[in-house]
Amino acid sequence: MLQSAIQTVLPLQGEAAGMVVVFVVLALFLAAIVGIVAGRWYAFEKADRPGWTSLIPIYRVYVKLQVADKSGWWVLPAMVPLVNVVVLPKINYDFAKTFGMDGATAAIYGLGLFFLPFVFWPLLAFGDYSYEPPAQNTVHEDWA
Repeated sequence: MLQSAIQTVLPLQGEAAGMVVVFVVLALFLAAIVGIVAGRWYAFEKADRPGWTSLIPIYRVYVKLQVADKSGWWVLPAMVPLVNVVVLPKINYDFAKTFGMDGATAAIYGLGLFFLPFVFWPLLAFGDYSYEPPAQNTVHEDWA
């Protein structure tokens, strides 16, 4: 199959070959976007939240904080450039822990949901993980 695909592309020259490459890249990009959107949607539904909330950027972070039983104030540092590289994986870690993951697995998912969302959102959404609401604390551990 790969051999026939190569033979099909090789005779193309100039603009035609470039168009094939652009089409393949766009198809992969579209597949990644669909994977991210579907994964977020179903992960939010697993967490007993409406799926559409995963489509609104800042509100999505707020809902993830609600699911993880964390303060909504974490949204503010999540919007600051360079600070968000630390804060968003932490939020994703707390979100992943609500799906019954232990510390190491949740840490991998926290980083994965940030750096490789097209892989980890579908894994979280369509995997065997089930939502386990956190125990209701009287005091939030916001800064721990």
